Amino acid sequence: MSIPKLGILLLLLAGAFAASQAQTGKTPRKQDFDVFGGYSYLYLNIVSSGGAESIPSGSGFNAGVDGRIYRPFSLVGQVSVFPTSGYSNAIGTTFVFGPRYSFPVPNSFKFRPFAGVLIGGSTYTASSHYVYGNNLSFAYDLQGGLDYRLTPRFAIRGTGAYVHSTLQSNAESGFAPSGYPRAQFDIDLVYRF
Repeated sequence: MSIPKLGILLLLLAGAFAASQAQTGKTPRKQDFDVFGGYSYLYLNIVSSGGAESIPSGSGFNAGVDGRIYRPFSLVGQVSVFPTSGYSNAIGTTFVFGPRYSFPVPNSFKFRPFAGVLIGGSTYTASSHYVYGNNLSFAYDLQGGLDYRLTPRFAIRGTGAYVHSTLQSNAESGFAPSGYPRAQFDIDLVYRF
């Protein structure tokens, strides 16, 4: 099963789980579970190992779940996918999981800042008649951002992150050598269960 299909399956399962936990009483319940997804931009600015072509920055998408374990802390799982232009069938993926802290603000505020440290993995796959590469490595993601509440259930989330992975250079694929940092920027629609 491909990474994007796996991410969609996880989101659907998370939604079904959250719906099964819903209370039927009239007492209002605080939202304990978020599902989010949207546009993602990854900035690289790296020259390939052969020096022939720069590895391009890329637009992609991300999706994830955010479950509160103890206010204001939550656990977040996130998958980001970046089809890379310039290489045939090339896809970069980051999948990370970890804690997020949402700073307490009064209920009247529409903005809520947050910060998190997520760990997981990063992959890069490319295949064509002249490029072949398949790498999997450890990755971590230091992120911060703001949620803007639109309604009690919907919000817009802006996130900036420093992403670091240990992907190794591959002379044929020309992918980024180990240790190169990346900046990631996300704009997501959030639904709160």
